Amino acid sequence: MLRIFCACSIFLLGGCIGSSGFLEFYEMPNGWNKNETVTFSFTAPDYPSKNNVFLYLHTDHKYPFSNLFVITDFVHPDRQVQTDTLQFEMTSPDGSSLGTGWMDVKEHKLWCYENISLDPKKKYTFRVRQAMRMSHDPQSIENLKGILDIGLGIEPVE
Repeated sequence: MLRIFCACSIFLLGGCIGSSGFLEFYEMPNGWNKNETVTFSFTAPDYPSKNNVFLYLHTDHKYPFSNLFVITDFVHPDRQVQTDTLQFEMTSPDGSSLGTGWMDVKEHKLWCYENISLDPKKKYTFRVRQAMRMSHDPQSIENLKGILDIGLGIEPVE
């Protein structure tokens, strides 16, 4: 039932992006392992505008943290790599999810890059890996539970 809901959500979201953007999801059936890098490859949309880049996460009640640290690599057509460590708030101070949705699955739409120019019709790669740690342990968390899907969205700035 939960997977059907996620599939329907992905389908509906894909319809919202339309032909002028990009949206792709990668399923995480067993959580997000510390050694797993999720890679998205896409061709930049052919329109003369700035773009916003979003990371989408579908989570359930098993996600145990109020935030999320990720390391991203944005590989440009000239092979230049922009690497960033990003932190996202996943819950409000009272512990309620900042994601949208009903029942157990919440969708988080997280800003990665704002107002960036992409070279039309050129190929880009976006890689993301989790960088979560316990405060008393410098080692990565072996398997981050509660992450169901990870998506990348590219939207034109309106």
